[in-house]
Amino acid sequence: MEYFQPYIRKFIKTLERKKMSDSTRTSYELGLQSFVEFMDNEFPDTKFDAILKIHLGSFFDYLREVKKNKGKTLRVKYFAMKSFLIWAFKEGLTDKKADELLDIPEKGEDLPPVIMNEEEIEKIRQALKNGLPKSSYIVNLRRRIMFALMWHFGAEVSEIYKLKVSDINMGEESVTFRIRQKERTRSMSKDLVKLMKEYLAQITDYKESDSLFRATKGESYVLSTRMIQKDLETILDSTDIDKQRKISCSSIRHTRIKKCIQSGRDSLAVATFFGLDLSRVKQYIEDLKIDINAGFKSDKPFLGEL
Repeated sequence: MEYFQPYIRKFIKTLERKKMSDSTRTSYELGLQSFVEFMDNEFPDTKFDAILKIHLGSFFDYLREVKKNKGKTLRVKYFAMKSFLIWAFKEGLTDKKADELLDIPEKGEDLPPVIMNEEEIEKIRQALKNGLPKSSYIVNLRRRIMFALMWHFGAEVSEIYKLKVSDINMGEESVTFRIRQKERTRSMSKDLVKLMKEYLAQITDYKESDSLFRATKGESYVLSTRMIQKDLETILDSTDIDKQRKISCSSIRHTRIKKCIQSGRDSLAVATFFGLDLSRVKQYIEDLKIDINAGFKSDKPFLGEL
């Protein structure tokens, strides 16, 4: 986005005059360029005075979920954005202060996602099925579909966020996910097809190019990755699941993949279905300490009981 480039150059010159190190200036500039690239793809034509907290939140969700940034890398980009926004406020380019737009990433290394147990899975499933009384029919239906997609297909938050109406093919009863220049088309279950028909009947005013899931209120119709996570938090709040467990959208994906690997499914089949590299499946096995023998222990011995 050419709009931001002159301001970035001017900001970097300011850092130079303050005698910041070359490495810091370079890190800040790279961080800002990644922000510009994100905005160009997701929120084109957004000017300084139109930048909202939802944009910054979605940017950092994108860094975590898509770019797999963590720990120190995230914090460097946070401070790059904060310094840039403080400078922009002083320059009169925006009337919003940096602290109003940014949430600081937590210190320390990223913890592995929480793997849910059967009881937690069932409680979330029931909460989604019953719906929340304070939420509208369309919001409850939207949540059921989003989290069903996450569970059935191990979809990442960013894949859900990027879904367009055109990605749903009701004729073939399939859904196409797109992320990181890759796409995968998967068949929907009968239950999911039924839910999707109900949902599409409610959004007849949406164009084929529109996002499949929208916010129903607020400053933007874009349903950000942060708002999807908030939807899950709302569901969790309606259950008695221990809040200290810190279950996230990533927990749904990782729990589903772990169960598939542990059930004895072929690694190549798991990798293909969930859009993973084989090396990533191996990493799952190591990181999550999956007992790959578990799915085979019930097999009958070839020669009968010995």
